[in-house]
Amino acid sequence: MSIVLSLLVLSCCNLIGYPAFVAKPVIDLLGQSKEAFKENVYQTLPYSWDKSVAVCPRIYQLMLHEVVDVVEEYDQEIKLTVPGVYYLKQGCLCNEYWTLKENVIPLSTDSEHVIPQENNECVKTLIHNFHDAECAIELSSGTRFVVAAQVDDCYEVNFYNHHSQSCQTMMLNKNLFFEPSENCIADFIRILRTYCEDSQGFVPYLWGGASNAYRLQQAFALVENDEGGYWKYDHEDRETKSGFDCSALILRAARIAGLPFKYRNTATMAWGMEQLQATDAVEQGDTLYFKGHVCVVSDVENNLCIESRGYGQGYGRVHEIQIQDLFHGINNFDELKNAYLRGDSIKLYDIKKNYKDIADFRILKLRSIFNADAERLGSA
Repeated sequence: MSIVLSLLVLSCCNLIGYPAFVAKPVIDLLGQSKEAFKENVYQTLPYSWDKSVAVCPRIYQLMLHEVVDVVEEYDQEIKLTVPGVYYLKQGCLCNEYWTLKENVIPLSTDSEHVIPQENNECVKTLIHNFHDAECAIELSSGTRFVVAAQVDDCYEVNFYNHHSQSCQTMMLNKNLFFEPSENCIADFIRILRTYCEDSQGFVPYLWGGASNAYRLQQAFALVENDEGGYWKYDHEDRETKSGFDCSALILRAARIAGLPFKYRNTATMAWGMEQLQATDAVEQGDTLYFKGHVCVVSDVENNLCIESRGYGQGYGRVHEIQIQDLFHGINNFDELKNAYLRGDSIKLYDIKKNYKDIADFRILKLRSIFNADAERLGSA
């Protein structure tokens, strides 16, 4: 960067620090300022690019009422930190992201009754997405609310309405909310399974996505352009899209379940989670990792996994899949464990049962997150 440009950036950039909350149902976070990308990047992010694009500008999403720390302002953008959500950047842990300034509002005494606080019994979390036609908002599962009152089978909840720019209340049925059990790992799988239900449509794959504000039923297609192409759905033109990529699916469900899971992407999971050893069993909640993808062991006895799989392999959605339909020549988790320990080549199927060798296959133990070195994770 030239000295003149550096001075210009510094003159337009304010280094600050203040807590804020997300003011819209779902917002996109970038790994770099929009200046690193083409014009209007926030308004033109697709569900996914084809394989010609190696890095997605969108690296995470936040939901209504989530609290962040704003550390820098630059024109229409802000840099912020997200507590407890880390990714590896040049070999170091990072929790810095960029988004549009309009997406957040500074915390104040006026917003205290809207923003959920930890360990507050009056806070409830959506386990299902919800569309409020009257307020014209689509709320994602994982959105947290302060309950103002209980009325029969409904909660009256406080929420921020970005259309009216005011704090309001709405009535939501209690069956939309997550009720924890005494087993947070079982809860984790239960939450993941809600994303696999397809009676009302499917949850789409979204590169960098970490939300479930709506479901789709239509087919996807590759749109080719000068940049190589991108994936889209017919008649679906929401500016801010919703869905999950493979790693954010795990992160979001784990955090709803109350698990101390802090890894944003596949590389960070491989860095932070312990690998299965010969004396270990494959257990529910363990992660199957290979370069560029992860999926979760959802049912050991019935040989099932849950994943959010990309478009190039023919899926483009969150689903639960038999392990024999995932890996060539593998019929159960015992066979997978033995092949892994022997160092055998593991072959991945696509939807048409074509298969290819995958690199750096690992089985990562979910229980290892309870032993994570707090210092390595920034004590967050």
